[in-house]
Amino acid sequence: MSDRFEIVHTDAGWHARFRAANGRVVWTTESYSRRRTAASAITTFGKGPLHRTVVPGVYVNGEWVEVRDVDERTEATR
Repeated sequence: MSDRFEIVHTDAGWHARFRAANGRVVWTTESYSRRRTAASAITTFGKGPLHRTVVPGVYVNGEWVEVRDVDERTEATR
């Protein structure tokens, strides 16, 4: 497993987090009502906007870092 940023959709809304290579979550934001707001929090680590491509990502310290979407909503709210 490699380290990565994730944008997570839960019953409480959207938040961003960073998952280390060992699988542990080492950074997370508060919950937001919009995905874009959670995604914008990731850009605080990088030098530019979040890019929407086949695999979204962000530049962090001059390197392209993948950002994955994670859906953790319960079945009742999907």
